[in-house]
Amino acid sequence: AFPEASELLLAFQGQIPSFIFTISLPGATGNAGNITIDTQNLSLTDGTFIITATGSSGDSGDLTIRAKNIEMSGTNPVGQVPTLLSASVFSEGTGDGGNLTIDTERLSLRNGAELRSGTSGVGNSGTLRLRATEIEIIGGSDNGIFPSGILTTVDDLTNIGLNKGSGDGGNLSIETERLTILDGGEVSASTVGDGPAGNVTINATDNITLSGVNAISGNSSSITASTESGATKAGGNVNITTPTLSLSNSAVVTARSENDFSGGNITLNVDSLNLASGAQILSSSFNEGNAGTITINADNAITLSGRDPNFNDRVATFGAENIDNDGAETAIASRARGNGNAGSVSIGTSNLRVEDQALVTVSSSGTGVAGSLNINAP
Repeated sequence: AFPEASELLLAFQGQIPSFIFTISLPGATGNAGNITIDTQNLSLTDGTFIITATGSSGDSGDLTIRAKNIEMSGTNPVGQVPTLLSASVFSEGTGDGGNLTIDTERLSLRNGAELRSGTSGVGNSGTLRLRATEIEIIGGSDNGIFPSGILTTVDDLTNIGLNKGSGDGGNLSIETERLTILDGGEVSASTVGDGPAGNVTINATDNITLSGVNAISGNSSSITASTESGATKAGGNVNITTPTLSLSNSAVVTARSENDFSGGNITLNVDSLNLASGAQILSSSFNEGNAGTITINADNAITLSGRDPNFNDRVATFGAENIDNDGAETAIASRARGNGNAGSVSIGTSNLRVEDQALVTVSSSGTGVAGSLNINAP
């Protein structure tokens, strides 16, 4: 009796997947084994997955990958399962999830491939820790269901007769020289369950670049921490440290609450921050929960310019509820759209430039209070 695995295998629709898998099965009391892979090159495609998991009171094993080069791409042929490295707590699991640790010179995630640490059970999710010289996360699956991404989640699987996760979401930590997220790729910590989301912490010693949206799903390239509709715990924080952070073409760094619980805070410690063509740094509240604060420390300069000329077309195609951006303008913004309060925005820099319809703003269009806006740019 292993319902979650049954659902996973059904998603392959009779096609046998390639996989490496350790699990503590329902009814077991022992821990699952660890998986450790040391190799020069690791290539995974077409829905191949490597997973450690628990569906019992035993803990999941750790999944550790050490490789010079890791390339992951695509989904299974029917598009229902992404190519995946994962450490998970399944719905019947009361034990904790293992840690997912990746050490590599280069990581490439394309066409819906994912690194994921999650829980749909009582047990807490493990930490997802990635150390790499260069990381690229590009696009999503051909059907638009799966973004290419690095994700920690608290899941709700009641729609397929399973459970709603109540364990804590795992923290997501990235240490790299360069991180590039394009065409709707995603780094996120989220909850749709009864446990809190984890935090996102990124330290890039050279630069971080986000640009573009996914033409199929409408998703922005994003770094996100969120507590979504139906969740009953708070969202996590986003903490980014890098010399140069550049966002363009409607890419976003965002923390949001879609329920009665608070969204997380965004903290950026950079030398230079460049936002253009509808890109946004954004904290949001859509219900009773409060939006988090935005704190930006930029030693050299902050530049905001322009707007997204295709924003209205995206809204018409995908619906405003499926778009992360708050309007077409390039912006640093905290917003409240329900009864919760907007967060405060604090900016410290030696040079702030806002031009061509770009915005720095806090706002409330509901009954909540708009936060304060503090700018120190001597």
